[in-house]
Amino acid sequence: MPYLNIDLDYFTHPKTMRLVAILGPGAAEFPIRLWAYCAKHHAETGRLVGYTEDEVESATGWMGEKGKMAAAMLKLNFLEKIDDGYRIHDWLDHAGHLAAFKKRAKSAAKVRWRKYASSNTISTPKGKITNTPNLSSPLQPNLIKKKNKIRVAPPQEALELSQLLSDKIFENIPDRTPPTESQLMAWAHEVDLIHRVDGHAWDKIRELLLWSQQDGFWKANILSMSKFRKQWNQLSAKANGTGQSKADRLRQQTAQALKRGIP
Repeated sequence: MPYLNIDLDYFTHPKTMRLVAILGPGAAEFPIRLWAYCAKHHAETGRLVGYTEDEVESATGWMGEKGKMAAAMLKLNFLEKIDDGYRIHDWLDHAGHLAAFKKRAKSAAKVRWRKYASSNTISTPKGKITNTPNLSSPLQPNLIKKKNKIRVAPPQEALELSQLLSDKIFENIPDRTPPTESQLMAWAHEVDLIHRVDGHAWDKIRELLLWSQQDGFWKANILSMSKFRKQWNQLSAKANGTGQSKADRLRQQTAQALKRGIP
């Protein structure tokens, strides 16, 4: 299980005690919450690129006067201001092992998926067939026969987008168990529905999928193609600038976590 390195004298350290004096009882938890958030979403760098002051405070669960917590964290050098956002002070001291772990996990994930991608067959009760449809012959679609049922295999674009989502999920959460071949195929069928039934173009699907895996909130929630399809309207609204702000989402996410008793 991932963990953070926290000095045994953290709670009695002069910096921590000054933070409590500025923000009040319980303030010692805010740097820890920020470290935990950063470890989950930005473990390799400790940089909060593109984050506003409000978004940083929302990530910690701060509910007090706007700007006060961020100012105190900056003043006491828990946090550093950089050109494109913020940076956790001495991040590698807190989570250097996490950064190394994530790099190793990403490399391992790439190896796994290259190995998977190199296999173009699917096991069936009566042998193996290719999992890539024969697009050159539209009158003879690739068929998957399973338990006496014939199912048309999804098009190549759907298979590629399914694999893309898998790759992105494992870039963001490298210790997550990868989907099985059957699950990956089910994802491809779901993408096919987004295209054929919902009427979205392949390039638009790809664009929104990539956006969802770059957004701080959605990349932790879009972990399957069915969830991606279900949340399409919200994702599209946010990607187009008409949805809930990142700060509001972070604040809502933190509040929900606190209700569940998650630090």
